[in-house]
Amino acid sequence: MEHERPFVFARAAVRYKDTAKDLIRILKFERNLEAVHWLGIWLCEAWTRYFAEIPFDYIVPVPLHPDRLRHRGFNQAYVLAKQLSEYSGIPILEPLQRISTRSSQASRTRIERLRSFEGAFQCSETFHNKVSNANILLVDDVFTTGATVEACTKELLHKGCTGVWVLTVAR
Repeated sequence: MEHERPFVFARAAVRYKDTAKDLIRILKFERNLEAVHWLGIWLCEAWTRYFAEIPFDYIVPVPLHPDRLRHRGFNQAYVLAKQLSEYSGIPILEPLQRISTRSSQASRTRIERLRSFEGAFQCSETFHNKVSNANILLVDDVFTTGATVEACTKELLHKGCTGVWVLTVAR
């Protein structure tokens, strides 16, 4: 039986292999922001192909936990969302906070990932009015099992969001 997703639909610009995989790793683990240029181009092309006709109110980047943000120095989803915002004219909103730490999800199964994300994200009450009745484009770097974006989507919908669509650089 197929699991029903809470978001409207999700699209990725490219497959997570070859050059895309290398650029994402360079961005995240070598902290080289020059990779954002090429990843952002792919993201903007995918937005044009799949999402340009949808009236989004905000682009929301998937947040990092504050500890990981301090360690990395930037949120890769935010820098990608910023490039997309400049291209599309859709404003960025950061209503979500990651409230629990997680070890790497790479070796976990889909079910383990879903369980590990229960309660991992919280929408700040200060953003409740902006999120309520809004169409949101949720942006992240990689879509693997969808557990991260599902957890974010559920929280946004819980706060009254009309709909959430997902765009990632790679899948």
